[in-house]
Amino acid sequence: MSTALFKALEDLLVRHALRGSSLTVFHAAWVLRLSSLPIVLAVLLLVEGGFTVREPQSFWRALTISGTLNVVATFLYVVALKWAPVAYVVPLTALNPLLLTVSSWLVLGEHPTFPGFVGILFVVGGLMLVYRGGRPTRHSSTQKGRIGWGVAAMVLVVLCWTVTAPTDKVGIQASTPLTWAAAAHLWVVVGTLVISGVVLMRKGAGWTSQPVQQEWHSRHWRQRLLYLVGAGVCSAGMLVTHMLGLAGTLVPYLISLKRLSIVLAVLGSWRLLGESVQRRQVVGAILCACGAVVLVLWG
Repeated sequence: MSTALFKALEDLLVRHALRGSSLTVFHAAWVLRLSSLPIVLAVLLLVEGGFTVREPQSFWRALTISGTLNVVATFLYVVALKWAPVAYVVPLTALNPLLLTVSSWLVLGEHPTFPGFVGILFVVGGLMLVYRGGRPTRHSSTQKGRIGWGVAAMVLVVLCWTVTAPTDKVGIQASTPLTWAAAAHLWVVVGTLVISGVVLMRKGAGWTSQPVQQEWHSRHWRQRLLYLVGAGVCSAGMLVTHMLGLAGTLVPYLISLKRLSIVLAVLGSWRLLGESVQRRQVVGAILCACGAVVLVLWG
């Protein structure tokens, strides 16, 4: 549940930082990853004293697959949050637990129990209600186009995560949860910085470009930077708790509980960002809570 809380806070902080900003998704990715990496490495050094790899071949194979797909998912995720409301795109990740019942079976041979599968269905059903209730009803053609791209980006994120979650468990089995968290995150950070740096330089939109300089000289720049750094801290907390949880339970169960962050993000977007929440979303939140209880007690 702590993973879900960290994830919800990250979503809200990124959305709040980028709303109405001239910063691109690449600028956000830089700040997000650079602020989270030192925390993850510090936890590894304090708890384990360094990296521990038991099966190098499996470890590096899993790291290459998971790390590369997570770099892609990082950019797509920030694109989705920048172009569409949280209540519209984030609930699309409700599909992830169902897809993971298939991918985890193929990669790890994991089979959810009947009560566990019922709990997953409760969570997915509740999340779909949250999603349908959060769909905006009136938008200009330009807004609809941006929201469409945001939705498409989030669908691709879900497909990436369907592969990376079971691959992460393979990496954990070949090392330790904290070693895997640090190594996977380091891969993502390096990939994010290299790709975003190249793109920003080619577009002439680096940190010294005029729009970004105007952003830094505005009265909101400290707030935006603080929100992005806070999102990075939450990202580090989410990653560490996610990997520790993944080592001790079935992948679909953990991801189902993690997706409760959607409910928290939607409620937070209503209270903190002023985005609308409908009655159907409240019903969906109740179903999600029931599914979580089933997973915790009988999964």
